[in-house]
Amino acid sequence: MAVSKAKLERLSAKGIVPPSMMGVWVNELGSTMTVTTVNGAVFSGSYQSSDGNGGQVTGTLNGVVSGETLAWTVSWQPAVDSTTAWSGKFLVDDNDDVYIYTLWYLSEGDQDAPVWQSFLAGQDTFWPQA
Repeated sequence: MAVSKAKLERLSAKGIVPPSMMGVWVNELGSTMTVTTVNGAVFSGSYQSSDGNGGQVTGTLNGVVSGETLAWTVSWQPAVDSTTAWSGKFLVDDNDDVYIYTLWYLSEGDQDAPVWQSFLAGQDTFWPQA
Protein backbone atom coordinates (compact mmCIF):
# COMPACT_ATOMS: atom_id res chain seq x y z
CA MET A 1 0.00 0.00 0.00
CA ALA A 2 1.25 3.48 -0.83
CA VAL A 3 2.81 5.53 1.94
CA SER A 4 3.91 9.17 2.08
CA LYS A 5 7.46 9.68 0.82
CA ALA A 6 8.06 11.85 3.90
CA LYS A 7 7.77 8.67 6.01
CA LEU A 8 10.30 6.72 3.91
CA GLU A 9 14.07 6.56 4.30
CA ARG A 10 17.03 5.04 2.47
CA LEU A 11 17.67 1.33 2.93
CA SER A 12 21.27 1.93 3.94
CA ALA A 13 20.12 4.09 6.87
CA LYS A 14 18.62 0.92 8.36
CA GLY A 15 21.28 -1.51 7.12
CA ILE A 16 18.89 -3.20 4.66
CA VAL A 17 20.12 -4.49 1.31
CA PRO A 18 18.00 -3.95 -1.82
CA PRO A 19 15.56 -6.81 -2.42
CA SER A 20 15.40 -9.00 -5.49
CA MET A 21 13.27 -7.47 -8.21
CA MET A 22 11.75 -10.89 -9.01
CA GLY A 23 7.98 -10.92 -8.69
CA VAL A 24 5.11 -8.49 -9.06
CA TRP A 25 5.31 -4.85 -7.98
CA VAL A 26 2.22 -2.59 -7.95
CA ASN A 27 1.82 1.18 -7.78
CA GLU A 28 -0.80 3.53 -6.37
CA LEU A 29 -2.70 3.53 -9.69
CA GLY A 30 -2.92 -0.27 -9.89
CA SER A 31 -0.29 -0.68 -12.60
CA THR A 32 1.76 -3.87 -12.30
CA MET A 33 5.41 -4.50 -13.04
CA THR A 34 6.02 -8.24 -13.37
CA VAL A 35 9.71 -9.15 -13.23
CA THR A 36 10.30 -12.63 -14.62
CA THR A 37 14.07 -12.60 -15.18
CA VAL A 38 16.88 -11.32 -12.98
CA ASN A 39 20.49 -11.73 -14.13
CA GLY A 40 22.80 -9.95 -11.69
CA ALA A 41 21.81 -6.29 -11.74
CA VAL A 42 19.70 -6.60 -14.91
CA PHE A 43 16.00 -7.49 -14.83
CA SER A 44 13.21 -7.87 -17.38
CA GLY A 45 9.55 -8.74 -17.65
CA SER A 46 6.33 -6.95 -18.49
CA TYR A 47 4.40 -3.89 -17.36
CA GLN A 48 0.62 -3.52 -17.42
CA SER A 49 -1.13 -0.16 -17.06
CA SER A 50 -4.37 1.59 -17.87
CA ASP A 51 -4.47 2.95 -21.40
CA GLY A 52 -6.36 6.06 -20.28
CA ASN A 53 -9.53 4.89 -22.07
CA GLY A 54 -10.73 2.28 -19.58
CA GLY A 55 -8.63 -0.55 -21.05
CA GLN A 56 -5.27 -2.08 -20.27
CA VAL A 57 -2.01 -2.02 -22.22
CA THR A 58 0.99 -4.29 -21.67
CA GLY A 59 4.58 -3.48 -22.57
CA THR A 60 8.02 -5.10 -22.50
CA LEU A 61 10.12 -4.06 -19.50
CA ASN A 62 13.93 -3.93 -19.17
CA GLY A 63 15.81 -2.51 -16.21
CA VAL A 64 18.91 -2.37 -14.04
CA VAL A 65 19.63 -2.02 -10.31
CA SER A 66 22.65 -0.06 -9.07
CA GLY A 67 22.90 -0.23 -5.29
CA GLU A 68 19.82 1.51 -3.86
CA THR A 69 18.91 3.04 -7.23
CA LEU A 70 17.25 1.49 -10.26
CA ALA A 71 15.81 2.35 -13.63
CA TRP A 72 13.70 0.62 -16.26
CA THR A 73 12.07 1.27 -19.60
CA VAL A 74 8.87 -0.03 -21.15
CA SER A 75 8.15 -0.25 -24.86
CA TRP A 76 4.38 -0.15 -25.43
CA GLN A 77 4.59 -1.57 -28.97
CA PRO A 78 2.72 -3.05 -30.72
CA ALA A 79 -0.25 -1.51 -28.84
CA VAL A 80 1.01 2.06 -29.17
CA ASP A 81 4.14 3.76 -30.50
CA SER A 82 5.33 5.05 -27.11
CA THR A 83 7.97 4.42 -24.44
CA THR A 84 8.17 5.18 -20.73
CA ALA A 85 11.28 5.40 -18.54
CA TRP A 86 11.34 5.24 -14.73
CA SER A 87 14.23 6.22 -12.47
CA GLY A 88 14.06 5.71 -8.75
CA LYS A 89 15.38 4.33 -5.53
CA PHE A 90 14.50 1.76 -2.93
CA LEU A 91 13.13 3.27 0.28
CA VAL A 92 11.88 1.68 3.50
CA ASP A 93 9.19 2.59 6.05
CA ASP A 94 9.19 2.26 9.84
CA ASN A 95 8.15 -1.42 9.51
CA ASP A 96 11.06 -2.17 7.13
CA ASP A 97 8.59 -2.60 4.24
CA VAL A 98 10.40 -1.78 0.98
CA TYR A 99 9.06 0.67 -1.61
CA ILE A 100 10.39 1.92 -4.94
CA TYR A 101 9.95 5.68 -5.32
CA THR A 102 10.24 6.83 -8.96
CA LEU A 103 9.93 9.65 -11.41
CA TRP A 104 8.83 8.73 -14.95
CA TYR A 105 8.79 10.20 -18.43
CA LEU A 106 6.47 9.06 -21.23
CA SER A 107 7.20 9.86 -24.86
CA GLU A 108 4.15 9.40 -27.08
CA GLY A 109 4.87 8.73 -30.73
CA ASP A 110 1.52 8.34 -32.41
CA GLN A 111 -0.46 11.51 -31.88
CA ASP A 112 -1.36 14.49 -34.02
CA ALA A 113 -0.67 17.12 -31.33
CA PRO A 114 2.43 19.35 -31.40
CA VAL A 115 5.65 17.59 -30.42
CA TRP A 116 5.96 19.41 -27.08
CA GLN A 117 2.61 17.89 -26.04
CA SER A 118 3.87 14.35 -26.65
CA PHE A 119 5.98 14.28 -23.45
CA LEU A 120 4.46 13.53 -20.05
CA ALA A 121 6.12 13.27 -16.63
CA GLY A 122 5.01 11.99 -13.26
CA GLN A 123 5.80 10.07 -10.09
CA ASP A 124 4.97 6.52 -8.94
CA THR A 125 5.55 4.55 -5.76
CA PHE A 126 5.75 0.74 -6.05
CA TRP A 127 5.60 -2.04 -3.48
CA PRO A 128 5.74 -5.84 -3.74
CA GLN A 129 2.36 -7.45 -4.36
CA ALA A 130 1.34 -9.59 -1.40
